[in-house]
Amino acid sequence: MLAPVLAAADREGLPVYLENSNPANHGFYTSFGFEKIGEFSVLNESPPMAPMWREPR
Repeated sequence: MLAPVLAAADREGLPVYLENSNPANHGFYTSFGFEKIGEFSVLNESPPMAPMWREPR
């Protein structure tokens, strides 16, 4: 599901943004070229959100 979206973004020269709420997924997203660009919480009880960015390739 992710690969076709990234391929289309790369063809168009567009970056891709996502928000990851599960630290276990960090390695998965970095393997596709995403970099963590921050962290924030929506509510005190919610898991931290990690915005991630990927430049086109």
